[in-house]
Amino acid sequence: MKRDIKKPLIGVTCFSTSECDWVQNAPGQYVDAVFRDYSRGVESAGGIPVLVPVHEHLETARSVVSRLDGLLLTGGPDVCPRFFGEEPTVGVREMDVERDRMELELARQAEKRGMPILGICRGIQLMAVAFGGTIFQDIFSQVPGCLEHCQKATKSTNTHRVNVNRGTKLFEILKTQTAWVNSHHHQAVKAAPDGFIISATSGDGIVEAIEKTDYPFLMGVQWHAEGTWMREEASRKIFIEFVKTAGVGMADRR
Repeated sequence: MKRDIKKPLIGVTCFSTSECDWVQNAPGQYVDAVFRDYSRGVESAGGIPVLVPVHEHLETARSVVSRLDGLLLTGGPDVCPRFFGEEPTVGVREMDVERDRMELELARQAEKRGMPILGICRGIQLMAVAFGGTIFQDIFSQVPGCLEHCQKATKSTNTHRVNVNRGTKLFEILKTQTAWVNSHHHQAVKAAPDGFIISATSGDGIVEAIEKTDYPFLMGVQWHAEGTWMREEASRKIFIEFVKTAGVGMADRR
């Protein structure tokens, strides 16, 4: 089958969950999956989504990156504090160390290749850790007076504003200094990595977006853009710019 060279291949990382085996008393089996909104967002923007399961060996992750044109780091459980040099504090929740290890490798290898990378929710936190930044383990206990960032509304509902900094790629994409977003997280970027800038914050000072300067597209957003791109222009623009950038020079990467 001839490969479609007109559309970029976008790797979409999966989360792992445990499901029952075929019979009642058998041990559970891991399932790698992703919410369809992510892959449909990539598809609607002109890309071909390819699901990336949690690999056992880092060499497999490296091989996967060599075949992609872009990488989408999706939401999920907490990033394990050991990967940014801390021990767990009260408030940290479920972790998947195997997934952390794989996604850190994916992100670093993709960056080495100059590949466009988009991180969403957990993805922005993973991105920060991968390149030397730090994150809050739990903003509700570590950031006094923060907003309610675990909204009691559906993912398709925007509940708080973010302030977008002028002169950033995010501002160039959205063309506005204020945007309404959804919110479902309790970890957040504390310090952006060297070479990155903070491109958006919420009213309580929580980092809502980071991006790497002098790079085609390496951006993380704290809100769930995959939940609102269908009916909200700001999130749709982010997917479109990400996939469009992945399509530039993809023939050279292949």
